[in-house]
Amino acid sequence: MTMHLRITWIALLLLVSTGLAQDPEPITVRVTGVADGSVFLDAGRTSGLEPGTVVRLFPPGGSSIEVTVRVVSTDGARADVPPGAEVPPIGTPGEFVRTAVPEAPARIEPRRVNQTFQDLPWKSDDRGFDPDGPLLAPVAGTPPERRPVDWRGRVFGSLVASHEGNGGSNDYFVARLGSRMFATNLFGHAGEFELAFDVDRRGTDLMDSGDGSHSRGRLERFSYTYGLATDDPYRVQFGRFYSRSIPELGLLDGAELTARLQNGMRVGAFAGALPRPFPAHATGEDTATHVFVEFGGENPLELSGVVAFQKSWHRGAADRDLLVGRLFATPAENLTLHAQLKVDLYTSGDSVKGSGLGLTESFTTLRYRASKDFGASVSHSHFEYVESDRREYENLPLDLLRDGRNDRYRLSAWTRLAERVRVRASGTAWNDQDRSGSDWDVTTELDGVIEEETWFAISIFEIDGSYQSGHGLRLDARRRFGDLGVRAGYTVRRLDTDGLLFDEPRHTSQSARIGADWHSGAWQYSLAGDAWFGDREDAYSISLFAQYRF
Repeated sequence: MTMHLRITWIALLLLVSTGLAQDPEPITVRVTGVADGSVFLDAGRTSGLEPGTVVRLFPPGGSSIEVTVRVVSTDGARADVPPGAEVPPIGTPGEFVRTAVPEAPARIEPRRVNQTFQDLPWKSDDRGFDPDGPLLAPVAGTPPERRPVDWRGRVFGSLVASHEGNGGSNDYFVARLGSRMFATNLFGHAGEFELAFDVDRRGTDLMDSGDGSHSRGRLERFSYTYGLATDDPYRVQFGRFYSRSIPELGLLDGAELTARLQNGMRVGAFAGALPRPFPAHATGEDTATHVFVEFGGENPLELSGVVAFQKSWHRGAADRDLLVGRLFATPAENLTLHAQLKVDLYTSGDSVKGSGLGLTESFTTLRYRASKDFGASVSHSHFEYVESDRREYENLPLDLLRDGRNDRYRLSAWTRLAERVRVRASGTAWNDQDRSGSDWDVTTELDGVIEEETWFAISIFEIDGSYQSGHGLRLDARRRFGDLGVRAGYTVRRLDTDGLLFDEPRHTSQSARIGADWHSGAWQYSLAGDAWFGDREDAYSISLFAQYRF
């Protein structure tokens, strides 16, 4: 079977489905901060976000990506960017579909009859009545064992096919089918079961080496959590999961016990294994335990956070001692602070780093929102490679492991010039162990100015990177027609590239993109096409996505 025939069959399987009922309108969000592998959103629980919600983002100049929410506050959330995807910039718009809220039953008007009190069909019975007792009888909630099991989740399929020309002919495709589901009260104890998995098929048809393909399955979550009721003193989570209190530790295989104290604090401990940080998630070589304290009290909006310590072993030998912290605070009205860090405790056995403390990762963002018409944020991120026996950075050169680092400083602001006109600007400066660079962009957004349900943006930008520098122009537009949304964009760049990479350092790069999203009942579809052309580029890609929510 040829590659084109495979792609055709997979596309047909994704698109043969039918929607039955009207889906809720998508809720719009925006990226307010970025960190390595994560984005921060300007929506939280009040907008319907919860851990596990999938948000589709529309980065400027690129195809849409899906991020998964991990941590949620009342008006903010942190979401993970999928492995291999580029972290979108601050200001990137997005949307998600909130689970439909059941409609309230119609109000029943009381029937009026021409009766006096003496004519009513029932008679008073005062036997056993205590005049000193309460007027209302005590009300008790339905116990978990009498509640039904609530299943919810999604099944999805996607296909990405791309072609590279530029003097040759190379084709690639990735097809993926997966599901994520939750079952609440599965065993009658108000607990929650979570399952997430996917299988993918990857293929290539290369000009020099012919075609080939391989398949792979991945179990992303398989866990059960007991003790989610508001009055439960303990919470137990076991299986393969992300910790509800400290997801910064990544995917875990094992069990975590959390106890809630009277002052609102939580303490917990975990024991188990660490899956490898690669798509297959193989496990067995690395084991770990951690303890944590989570605080927030009765008002987590003002101050909340967590402190954790993790000890890991590689093939039975002591490996990594890690401190993790996260803080969310509102030091003043309209001012929010979010910070997180990872600090490694090195010993004399770490021959490259040496004994001492090492700030491996940190991210801090301070956001100010004066009103609905103006806001600004400043952020800093830091990254260093960790010395560890775990199969993560094992092939790094010693000098990069010892000295490698990256620091990024970012300032962004936005304001409304009019009710439907918004301007945002951002600038980034970065430096690592060898180089430094910067970039900036200014974007004007017109929301409903040209026509209702139409969004248009024009951006100018400049980059000064390690191997290329230049400037460019970007145009983006979106339009909604009921359940159908369409989008298009165009980017042109004039770049000067390091002469070590190309004979002609100056060149023009262009890209165009078009896409459509359709909601129909419980179904969601997405179709997108991208093309890259210019002095050195000749490529295109087509992507399909279909999803059913239940």
